[in-house]
Amino acid sequence: MTQPSHDPSSDPAGNPPAGPAPFAPEVPVGPPGVLGPPGRPSFPGQPPQRGHATQPGHATQPAWDGYAGAPLMPVSPAGKPLASFGERLAAVIIDGVVLTLAIVVVLLPLTVLGAAGIGAAFGDVDGGVLSGAEVIVVVLFVLVMVTLLLGVSHAYSVELPLRQDGQTLGKKLLRIQIAPLAPQETRTRGMLAKRYWLQVLMGMAPFLPYLDGLWQLWDKPYQQCLHDKAASTVVVKVS
Repeated sequence: MTQPSHDPSSDPAGNPPAGPAPFAPEVPVGPPGVLGPPGRPSFPGQPPQRGHATQPGHATQPAWDGYAGAPLMPVSPAGKPLASFGERLAAVIIDGVVLTLAIVVVLLPLTVLGAAGIGAAFGDVDGGVLSGAEVIVVVLFVLVMVTLLLGVSHAYSVELPLRQDGQTLGKKLLRIQIAPLAPQETRTRGMLAKRYWLQVLMGMAPFLPYLDGLWQLWDKPYQQCLHDKAASTVVVKVS
């Protein structure tokens, strides 16, 4: 009778010998805030691979199609692609035009009526010098108009995106939105107000608004402006 041959590479139980695991190439996914090509690597002549990539301390990244060596895509901690500088700049220009028109429509008639009322109440100014009462009335009128100006701007920059999924009209047209930096947080009025009022304060100093807007060009990894950093927000693309 033929005896079964003994395979020295296996133990009596028939299990394969212990040894190093088969080689599996690692796929780099880039630093935090950058989405790289997950899944198995692709080589010339092979179709793109699809999969999910995770990073320590970060949420699961969305699926990505492409070849190994493709440019890395900057993403938020929630895995959403970040808005580009051009998209954010175009949205700011659109919002500036819309807000200017809104202010003109609301405040211009009030300014004309208020100035006419003050002139009718005090008549011609003798010698070009205002009396004490006239100065107080003019100052109060200016304060009221500035308050209305800031109120309209606040409503457009804070209340509108709070109710419209983080979007003003400009951001809606460019398909981008304001989002919390931390994935587990929700968008709040306080977050948007801090973001807006810091922009207002920086607008009172020369060159600070430009520094604030350009900061995103070298900020890593989330391309935030200074007001984004203060409010812990990012601007992402809308899928």
